[in-house]
Amino acid sequence: MSAKQLGARVTRLEDPALLAGRGRFVDDIKVANALHALTLLIARQLVSELEDLAPDIEYFVVPPLCPLVGSPYDFSRTADHIERAIQSTDAWLAQSGLEQRGIPDEMRPHSH
Repeated sequence: MSAKQLGARVTRLEDPALLAGRGRFVDDIKVANALHALTLLIARQLVSELEDLAPDIEYFVVPPLCPLVGSPYDFSRTADHIERAIQSTDAWLAQSGLEQRGIPDEMRPHSH
């Protein structure tokens, strides 16, 4: 470091995000990954239990929203997700959803 750099102002690129409350930290990513993993585990368990049902049991599964927009622990989009779920379910019903049997593909492992 030269004498001219010592004490000189340096523009930090991360400051605007941090000041606006949009900073990303390693712990945030760990929490997001853990919550996403838990969601996948719950879906996997549900699929497993549905596959084990006796063939004479009639059931219907509305496809889940996929993909979700936003962070797994950011609940500021909850109203949007609820509205999207209502629209998605209405569309599923209108497309003869109650005549479709089986487990929706959205419930099984997949990628985007």
